[in-house]
Amino acid sequence: YQWWYTIGLHTNEDLYTGALFLLFLFAISLIAGWLHLLSKWKPSISWFKNAKSRLNHHLSGLFGVSSLAWTGHLVHVAIPTSRGEYVRWNNFLDVLQHP
Repeated sequence: YQWWYTIGLHTNEDLYTGALFLLFLFAISLIAGWLHLLSKWKPSISWFKNAKSRLNHHLSGLFGVSSLAWTGHLVHVAIPTSRGEYVRWNNFLDVLQHP
């Protein structure tokens, strides 16, 4: 409970919204996995044997998503909070970014 509270989940509605968002991410991941099984999108066996390209593929996705998430956190959460604003989950819809 304390961890949820520190990241901004203060009400049951916040928990429900977070669960729906994670369900949406699950659906996207499921569709992406299904696309990898199709013959048109299926990588060749040589691609799986080449560890360098496989590692490059997964690490670029990891670093890209994590850097976007960190930037979004700084712009939409950390800076407004340091200025004394009350930050909610929909803060990026209502409040303009810092100058």
